[in-house]
Amino acid sequence: MLKIKVDTSGIRKSFKKAVQIAENEIDWESIGIMAKLSIDQNFAQGGRYQDDKDNPIGGDKKWVPRKESELNPILDDEGSLRASIYSKSDSKSAKVGSSGLKYNAAQNYGYPQGGIPARPFLTIHPDDINKITAQISDAIVKAFE
Repeated sequence: MLKIKVDTSGIRKSFKKAVQIAENEIDWESIGIMAKLSIDQNFAQGGRYQDDKDNPIGGDKKWVPRKESELNPILDDEGSLRASIYSKSDSKSAKVGSSGLKYNAAQNYGYPQGGIPARPFLTIHPDDINKITAQISDAIVKAFE
């Protein structure tokens, strides 16, 4: 009977070290800013989202227009909703969201009882997702060099 024993402890140690290096190389603040700027473009362009369960955070679909004709852009009457977007980061993550307003969720997800269609503003455009992914991938590749 032939027995083969493979010692993977060296590979595991190298991989763990590479992950730690990659975590330190990723510029989480920059990634948070990139995501926030993508969301800001949603307001500037009147929506850029996708009705796709496989990709719920990105796309190119415009928001449902208002029934009444007004000069102000959709979701940007007073600028409060747009101004509520924040980006926070630390050494291991970046978070982007919207806070402080009662109607955030109703605008983003819709509120049929109130006649408010979903206008997803907390979405990241696929081009921006690709830029963020590339930045993270570059950090990982650099860690393995």
